[in-house]
Amino acid sequence: MELLSSQCAAQSAGPGNQFITLLIQTLISSYCNVSSPENWPQDYGSQVLENNIDLDFDFVVVGAGSAGSVVASRLSENPNNRVLVLEAGGDPPFESEIPYWFFLLQHSGYDWQYYTEPNEKSCQGQKTKTCYWPRGKLLGGSGAINAMISIRGNRKDFDKWEEAGNPTWGFDDLLPYFMKTEKTYADAFLDVTERGTDGPQPVSKFSAATPNIEIAADMVIEAAQELGLKYINDYSENNGYIGFFKAFTTYYQRRRFSTAKSFLLPASKQPNLKVIKHAHVEKINFDENKKVKSIDFVYKSAHKMTVNINKEAVLSAGTIGTPQILQLSGIGLEKDLKKVSIPVVQNLNVGRNLQDHVIVPVHFKIHKSTALPFDQRIILDELYGVLTGKSTLLSQVGLAGLCGFINTKSQNGPYPDIEYHYFLFAKQDELGIRTLFNIIGYKDEIINSVVEENKEGEILIVWAVLLNPESRGKVVITSPEYTDKPKIYANYFDKNSDLETIINGIKFQTKFLNTKSFKNNEAELIKINLPECDKYDFQSDKYWKCYVKQMSSTVYHPVGTAKMGPKEDKKAVVDPELKVHGVDGLRVCDASIMPFVVSANTNAATIMIGEKCSDFIKKTYDSSIKDEF
Repeated sequence: MELLSSQCAAQSAGPGNQFITLLIQTLISSYCNVSSPENWPQDYGSQVLENNIDLDFDFVVVGAGSAGSVVASRLSENPNNRVLVLEAGGDPPFESEIPYWFFLLQHSGYDWQYYTEPNEKSCQGQKTKTCYWPRGKLLGGSGAINAMISIRGNRKDFDKWEEAGNPTWGFDDLLPYFMKTEKTYADAFLDVTERGTDGPQPVSKFSAATPNIEIAADMVIEAAQELGLKYINDYSENNGYIGFFKAFTTYYQRRRFSTAKSFLLPASKQPNLKVIKHAHVEKINFDENKKVKSIDFVYKSAHKMTVNINKEAVLSAGTIGTPQILQLSGIGLEKDLKKVSIPVVQNLNVGRNLQDHVIVPVHFKIHKSTALPFDQRIILDELYGVLTGKSTLLSQVGLAGLCGFINTKSQNGPYPDIEYHYFLFAKQDELGIRTLFNIIGYKDEIINSVVEENKEGEILIVWAVLLNPESRGKVVITSPEYTDKPKIYANYFDKNSDLETIINGIKFQTKFLNTKSFKNNEAELIKINLPECDKYDFQSDKYWKCYVKQMSSTVYHPVGTAKMGPKEDKKAVVDPELKVHGVDGLRVCDASIMPFVVSANTNAATIMIGEKCSDFIKKTYDSSIKDEF
């Protein structure tokens, strides 16, 4: 792709130069305004430094992610509450706002850039032989770098939470909270009786955006129907939980809408809510009665500060950050804390119960005789469309919004154990393939084998997602220093049942090759270059076991490290009102409280947790508040 030389030879009578200059200035202005500082909460930290302000607040929320932004917003609705948010990151960049670029912030300063500890049963096809676990380090948290898929989970997921000793956490109790968050945008033909319409969080229906994505989506849906799976309008109680559908997403008007934008930004305009960005928490401090009294943090890596807390601290630092902060503060297993010389405040099972949705990709080549080569100049056309307010591929999430749910033990349910996500690359889109595969971290020989197949046709990638893992991992700090990353033991496939389920999920996806839909679109299964697996017959059980070991990775859904449960549950960290057991004035409000990971993408459930946690806190300090639902 040729660019204009610095010595432009074009001649103009004058107006041409003026219009070209205006065009360039307009595009630059639009680019600068996509994620300008004015679009985000003001940083209170600079005022604290300049004016030597003593920090004293009723509530301090640590983390402005999917749940933390909700809690801070809801608590600030009472003008008498003084609320402070501490966020380790800063404002989201331009790339975060563009839906299609949801992968591009990984390995950047807006990502915590975690790696799991080596596990010989998984992730061996990655250069590090470990799994890369991105987590958002910016306003919006991981909800500002994710794929924006909004799926709640199913009735069984939440009823299981309640059955584990957590009253009011069953599906019937939680559905109103899901609906409370949502402002649903959907066409007139969609049943939205289980969708909220007046909440702060926009959710919009998947749109294919381009003809080749629409064709691929129809191909998958038709193949699924040939195999006896239905197409459903929405993943909900009314429509069922088994089948294929086009998901709701948390983007609106061609932009990402994290809860930092939908909840925190409007609330930050009120005088009783302050946000300090680039605030890295060192530890939480307790008095002699184990009541929270303050939080120590470092502002912009240089300025040590302390905020006094009059009522409660709310930890919403995520599945990795929350257990790290708890352990640094003396809350955790005694054996873990002694290893790093941290005095024990409360002996709790912090960091255990880690669960994640492990994925294994399957690759198809399609449209060998009909696919048109990818033209990189299209990227510039798409970007121009974004900056001029048009709906383009970049303003959607591509084929990622197409989802499928199956039960490998009983095909039609009623509840799934495998989810499918889909990605499509145009013919000869080497840049796109290398970008994605390098972000995940795959070895060059794996990447090159897919690039080679891409020369002949489009590449359809299917992520088979293990929904209900029995394996459990842990997050453990390595030192008393807040800057040292904890060790993450994902323990994928520690239980053999998980391996069996994911292989069954892969096998079911390969059955699509026998359908008329896949045959009509010239679908072929790609054999990835995996020397370790060549000694086995292709597609045999032994081959797939080897394949899973090499190709497995994360779908970015870690949960469970501050498990919710009653006092009698020795593995629980927080009670059913999300209060940390054994201490006073501290709650956890994020995905780490999930006793069991939901059978779907986790962001919607995390936002719901923020809503429910807010109500618990409100009712604690205002007896006049009755149950809303």
